[in-house]
Amino acid sequence: MTQLGRRDLVCGLAFIGLAVLFGIRSTGYRLGSASQMGPGYFPLILAVILFLLGTGVLLKSLARQNRLHLSRAEIRSAAAVLLSVVLFGLLIEPAGLLIAGLVTGVTCQLGSPRFSAIRALVSAACLSLAATAVFAWALQLPLPILPSGG
Repeated sequence: MTQLGRRDLVCGLAFIGLAVLFGIRSTGYRLGSASQMGPGYFPLILAVILFLLGTGVLLKSLARQNRLHLSRAEIRSAAAVLLSVVLFGLLIEPAGLLIAGLVTGVTCQLGSPRFSAIRALVSAACLSLAATAVFAWALQLPLPILPSGG
């Protein structure tokens, strides 16, 4: 399989995995309707779009060649991204957006062959602060910013 075919395969599987995780998580919130959106409506719509996109990328990859061979680096990268999403979902309520974002950013970067702890911490901190600014402050979503007091 060509390098591009492998990348498409890993990306397609990652998109599908993320879509399933987000879709399952969004059903725990009130969905509402298109005119009266609940907190789970938008994440569910994004999960469906991501699933369709992932399916398209995966089918394109499989159409190029019927062989399936992934390198350790590709598997490690996909696993790191999926693990980071799972950890974010588990940490967002008890740890808050800042810590969950920090853990997510660092975990996602563990899949890189050029992983650097300092670079991972700095970029994860920037990601976490940006997510807090956008989602908690600008959009005023009811997300805990810091760990709950007990």
